[in-house]
Amino acid sequence: MSDPEIVQTDYSTEMCVIGYVFWLSDIINRCSSCCTSIYENNDCIKDTVDCTSFITEYSCKACSSKREEPMEKTWISTNYVEPSSNELVENYIILEDFEISRYNEYFSTYTSEKRELVIVKGYNRAKKETYYICCCPSHLITFFRIEYSTIRFLSITYRCGEENPVSIKIDKEWLTVGNEILGYTHVLRMLEHQSEPFVFNMDYTLDIIDSDIQVFQIKSNEYLKIEKDGYSREMMNFS
Repeated sequence: MSDPEIVQTDYSTEMCVIGYVFWLSDIINRCSSCCTSIYENNDCIKDTVDCTSFITEYSCKACSSKREEPMEKTWISTNYVEPSSNELVENYIILEDFEISRYNEYFSTYTSEKRELVIVKGYNRAKKETYYICCCPSHLITFFRIEYSTIRFLSITYRCGEENPVSIKIDKEWLTVGNEILGYTHVLRMLEHQSEPFVFNMDYTLDIIDSDIQVFQIKSNEYLKIEKDGYSREMMNFS
């Protein structure tokens, strides 16, 4: 038979350990909440942290020949795939104090090649949210306000021949209503900005699972247009 005193000691030790774990977890959560609040409410600290994070990430990606976005909160980039080499060409213009209400001012006279993809990164200061606008140049002036879709993508897997599959992550900020995502230019752009090695050509497929547990596949001649409660599959216009 077990000694009651030993059993009682073991039980007391176990409860003490459990209590310590909960106490430590509470302290960590409080510290995390406090740091998050300081970060969100102090522009100087936020800019310093963001700058440090950007420099660190940029340096790591530079060492591995990966691309990195500009540090600024608002910019516009033009992107296209060079047909002869399947290489991504992207050019950035930094936008100061960009507001959604000024889209016509920025883009009404904007001209570009038909196959280019324009990506705009914006920042909602009131909600402290980043968003992307992603579409062909002729559709830019249809955006007058930012509205997020309810759809999410649980899994997007890029497959190209016998090469290892690569996961592509599409966060909420890409799911602005009206966006045209996962066309071949956008796919290459997303692959260039992640850390896994990949081989790109136009024979790839994307295996997708959305938040409604719909499983489907698209190829390089298709893309998704984001809608309020879902998306539509569209064919690329190569004319």
